[in-house]
Amino acid sequence: GGGGGGGGGAAAADGDAADDAEMKQRCEELVSKLSLDAADYQIGLTRVFLKQRASEKLNELRQTRLAEAAGVLCHHRGGQLARRRYVKQRRAAVTLQCAYRSLLARRELTRLKKEKQQRIIEEMRRKEAEERARREEEKRRKEEEKRRQE
Repeated sequence: GGGGGGGGGAAAADGDAADDAEMKQRCEELVSKLSLDAADYQIGLTRVFLKQRASEKLNELRQTRLAEAAGVLCHHRGGQLARRRYVKQRRAAVTLQCAYRSLLARRELTRLKKEKQQRIIEEMRRKEAEERARREEEKRRKEEEKRRQE
């Protein structure tokens, strides 16, 4: 090591050097993935220096990625809106079906009530006719009996 103060400072400096080397390695990997020409950039200890051409290329890549991401977001949003519209239409359809079935049920109930009333009226008329016929038969028998007695 250099300087006074003990071995602890030298160990920390060795750790920092390893971190710096690892960081530089990661920067070089990133730059190689971006396909930048070696003449268009320089990796320093704490920064990456870019020439105009490299900076423009990175901005173009950024714009492309943003446009792709915006497309994906729009696509997903469109799907969400379509699903929301579908659910709303389905609810409306179910509501209409419910109202229509309710109307049909009320009509059927009205029809059944009228049929029942009609049956009751017919039954009453039948009973009245039977009662009239019974009375007339009784009256006829009495008259016949009276004639026999005379």
